[in-house]
Amino acid sequence: MAQSPNRVGNRQPQLQKWGLRFSPTQGTILEKEYAGVDLAAMTALATTFSSTYTYTGQLSFEGAIAKLTVSSTNGQGALPGGYSFPGARDIVDKWEVGVADETPDLFKNLNYLNMMAPADAAYAGGTAMANAVSSQVAHVIRNLAGTPNATHKGVIAALNATSLYKLDGSAVASGSAELKLGQVIYAYSLAQGLKYFYDDYFSGGTSFIHSKYVLRHTTSAPGDYAANVTDFNVEKLYRISELLAECNNGGLWILPLPGYLNYKILNYEVPTVLPPNYYWSALKKRANAVTSYKNRIEISQEYLIDAWGRHTYPLAYP
Repeated sequence: MAQSPNRVGNRQPQLQKWGLRFSPTQGTILEKEYAGVDLAAMTALATTFSSTYTYTGQLSFEGAIAKLTVSSTNGQGALPGGYSFPGARDIVDKWEVGVADETPDLFKNLNYLNMMAPADAAYAGGTAMANAVSSQVAHVIRNLAGTPNATHKGVIAALNATSLYKLDGSAVASGSAELKLGQVIYAYSLAQGLKYFYDDYFSGGTSFIHSKYVLRHTTSAPGDYAANVTDFNVEKLYRISELLAECNNGGLWILPLPGYLNYKILNYEVPTVLPPNYYWSALKKRANAVTSYKNRIEISQEYLIDAWGRHTYPLAYP
């Protein structure tokens, strides 16, 4: 009868080798391999590693030898012998400037706002209100849509019958009468340009395609990671200088925002006309967090760069 070989020496698991892999996109992966003749002792060691969230492993037994291989995404301070590898990175960052499409109301189109800007400027401030003409004309056209009066004749009649109103609700005077929107439209030669827009609106083109830059960031971190900059100032507006200051802060990111992405954001064309109380800024959205390979966590977030209403979202830094 074959007998099991006799083993002498320490029956506890013995570290056979270890290695460390690291990259800018996957961070650090520490790998260890143990061997021993005592399966119970090796199983106990495997249980110890499995209770630590950042480790994955494999336990096997063959030829009277128990083997255990484990790996971890946390290499900092975890090297055998107490060594510390200065190049290890538990946290890695990925940046992207993407494009998001939306379909706003047609009368938020910049060509419309630019066309109406001279008339808006003439009746701004104490006389009426910011964007008074463009917003009130758009309101008239929206009210006509879907009715029998959704025609060129119907628009002209409605504009000639509708007064331009101030912020306090009183009408703007024109001599002894009230100033009508139709008078403003013809005074600033806006009739033909406006007709292009309401013809589209009445035929179903009530919106337009608008693209905006989206700064996306993904942090890959160990499973036992704690607080992150993505959790602060969410659903608040960053001025562009504040956005770049946060994303270039070396104390907040292992890999701050690359130079070319800074360039793209700084050279993003700012609209010449913005709706009243709107800021050219970045809206910081809430972050997603999902588990990834080797028990890591991927934290992803977006900053939406566009004209945002100060009355809708607060400033991150008032």
